[in-house]
Amino acid sequence: MAFDCTPNGQTISVDQSGKGNYVKIQDAIDSVSIGNNQWITINISSGNFMEKVTIEKEKSCIVLQGGGLKSTYIKWGDHYDTLTSYTFSTEGENIVVKGITFVNTYDAPNLVAEGPNVSQAVAVLRCSIRANAGKFSSKVGYGFITAHRRNSDKDPGGFVFKYCTFGGNLKSYLGRPWGAFARVFVYSSYISDIIFPEGWFAGNHPNETESTTFVESNNSGPGANSKYRVAWRKTMTDRDLLKFVDTATWISQDGWLKKMPIS
Repeated sequence: MAFDCTPNGQTISVDQSGKGNYVKIQDAIDSVSIGNNQWITINISSGNFMEKVTIEKEKSCIVLQGGGLKSTYIKWGDHYDTLTSYTFSTEGENIVVKGITFVNTYDAPNLVAEGPNVSQAVAVLRCSIRANAGKFSSKVGYGFITAHRRNSDKDPGGFVFKYCTFGGNLKSYLGRPWGAFARVFVYSSYISDIIFPEGWFAGNHPNETESTTFVESNNSGPGANSKYRVAWRKTMTDRDLLKFVDTATWISQDGWLKKMPIS
């Protein structure tokens, strides 16, 4: 459970032109004290920030406020390993990100596009997710939007994609299990035809599909057709599904989202 952050914390600005406190986002994050319990707002100007951004476990109560999804971009190009190929990673408590687009810029024939791979409960709301292969799009096989895992069926983690758009030019799967007990929900989103008809891929874990929970509901678009979806995709009643897609009942069980310093 997230703990309460106190208000009236510091505001830090990041501007590549030198008009802010820092020119790099990571430097601003590094300036936050270990064990911080006040809301720290990091205002990030418009622009393309070519850096890998990490918020460590010891850093909490941080708001990354960008200039808008079409204005502030954080870009990086790692690709070799699922654990280390992220553009943005956070392990801290009470982390809020708004108005920023994250991009993996790797552009080569062996691209495997994957989303986050952590076990926390993560809600991705009103987002745009694009799977692109750039100039090598005709040579790349396919990508994955998510690769999730949990340590056990008691682990509360999972991904919720709500009111999102899935597009791009790289044929992709919505996800694959990165181990047992993977859990992903895609709800009320637009799914373009970049998504394979099967929707999900067992990959190296074909014997663990029974323990996974991959659920789609109330989606639209040509890629949302469930006729050819894998047989092991799960279904839920509306009542059971609401427990996960309603941020107040799962992501924010202790009400921390209502206490964050931005709307």
